[in-house]
Amino acid sequence: MSKRLISKITAFVLAGFAVLGGFILQGRAEAESLERQVELGYQRAFSELASASDQLSASLSECVCFESAGAFSSVCAEAYARAEAAQSALGALPFSGAELTETATFFSKAGDYAWVMAKKAASGQALSEEERKNLSALAAGAGLLSDNLEELYAGLRNGEVTFKAAENLASEASSTLADGFVSMESEFPELPSLIYDGPFSEHLTDRNPAFLENAPEITKEEAVKRASDFTGMAEEKFTVEYERGGDIPVYVLSARSLHGSLIVEVSVAGGVVTRLKNTRTAGESIMSVEDGVAIAEKFLASHGYDGMEKSYYHIDDGAVTVNFACTQEGVTCYPDLAKVTVALDTGRVVGFESEGYVMSHRERELSEPKVTQEDAEGRVSENLTVLSRGLAVIETGGKNEVMCHEFKCEGADKRHYILYVNTETGQEEKLLMLIEDENGTLTV
Repeated sequence: MSKRLISKITAFVLAGFAVLGGFILQGRAEAESLERQVELGYQRAFSELASASDQLSASLSECVCFESAGAFSSVCAEAYARAEAAQSALGALPFSGAELTETATFFSKAGDYAWVMAKKAASGQALSEEERKNLSALAAGAGLLSDNLEELYAGLRNGEVTFKAAENLASEASSTLADGFVSMESEFPELPSLIYDGPFSEHLTDRNPAFLENAPEITKEEAVKRASDFTGMAEEKFTVEYERGGDIPVYVLSARSLHGSLIVEVSVAGGVVTRLKNTRTAGESIMSVEDGVAIAEKFLASHGYDGMEKSYYHIDDGAVTVNFACTQEGVTCYPDLAKVTVALDTGRVVGFESEGYVMSHRERELSEPKVTQEDAEGRVSENLTVLSRGLAVIETGGKNEVMCHEFKCEGADKRHYILYVNTETGQEEKLLMLIEDENGTLTV
């Protein structure tokens, strides 16, 4: 090989290495740039978190000072918005929920409590001394949290603490920040027990199934018999897989048949089947939705669910799921909910849920409405045309029940809505929009 050819090959190889080196350097520079952008994003989210926490503390403190219902509602709504902003910023940080459980829970509780208090004041109800003390305690908690976050953020600004993309709190670079958050979580003050009409109320932790009140507990063997009676399958087909706690402690059973695998849940107290699920996939539909609904109605009646009225249905994967609610004295009691799913290729019941019914069903004392239907309808927006009227019991955010005038309406956009007006106060409790298509109806 000539020296000239060797020189050319050498030059070519060196040029290749140079190009490769350039690509590597460029890739490294781009990676470092991306990492800096990610870190700046985390710092911005942390800054927003600290700021929102500080503003939440200020808004909650102001809540206690206002006597005017309008001003009080406005500043409580502001506190709710600050809590929402804090939760959003918290979700943008590169940590799993486990590291910030107390912080996330606090923002959820504080925001929801402020929102419920705003609604209460806006409806003309006076706040109790205990509710004002709760707001003060939440303001103090937000203030302490804000101080701790500011201290951690100062560490970010001066470089003592850094975020590293694609690394978790166990990494060495983030250990100081991890320690800071662990310390912050451990120093959370003891907050008051919030008893109010909202999802974080303490009374919800002691809620017991109304339908199972004083019902004796059953054995696993009895649970197998209950599952057999409910499904019509032989007892030897069932296996008790495990026992699960929760609001309704249940035995979870499984079974196999020619028509698919079954999961059946039977309550430990009372032995009531609360859930049934057939894992079989439905084939091509050969029956109408109306036929499926009729089968669902017959199924409920055959298992002792009397006075149930169908509300809405939805078709999914070749099966129709029908929602039912109990009726009492002409009043629809929506908390007493049961669902039945029927496969439209065989007409078999492939799903059943009755947790709502079991938690809520009882004989209610229904009082005569203080607000007449005519007066309630007069409060319906002029943008809605009332199509039908009725009475209904619905649940509030805190799982309390209120009786309402129920109006099905049509809006100017031709969509359908359900409006609930409290029969005691005349206040609008809830507005639902109906999503209606060829597959049925859903509410949002």
